[in-house]
Amino acid sequence: MTQIQINTTRNIHQIVSINDLREKYYGGTELTKEEALALEAFDAYRLEQLNSQVNEELFHKEYLRLQILANLNHYTEFLQDTFK
Repeated sequence: MTQIQINTTRNIHQIVSINDLREKYYGGTELTKEEALALEAFDAYRLEQLNSQVNEELFHKEYLRLQILANLNHYTEFLQDTFK
């Protein structure tokens, strides 16, 4: 499991999260290329992490961790090579 730190150098109003991008997309607003790449990278990472869990308890813990990441990290964090 890749360790990810929540970036605390930005205040909450400066963060555009993966979930913010989802809302933007489903609201009919076109995403920039960078935003679309971040969303795609997160979704691929999410599936990889969830599929690698060996039991239900670990799956649920990982699911919650991923929800936190999608809500609290700026989407640009998912453009790093770790997620590609």
